[in-house]
Amino acid sequence: MSASWALEYGKAELNIQKDILEPGQNVVVVHDFLATEGTMEAAYKVLDPLQAEVVEYVNLKELASLKRPR
Repeated sequence: MSASWALEYGKAELNIQKDILEPGQNVVVVHDFLATEGTMEAAYKVLDPLQAEVVEYVNLKELASLKRPR
């Protein structure tokens, strides 16, 4: 399974093996740096068809200029 998205400077792709998770298995998605939410959307796109249960999305650092509500 894969998902790709455009970046300001190119393209990125997220891949996961189809048989790595069982349906209903709990998953925590950990991302190093949130800038555009592209990685989080890609994680959803690859995990949803696998029927994984995303219990948490974690970003270790967030771009300050996003000014998102907390």
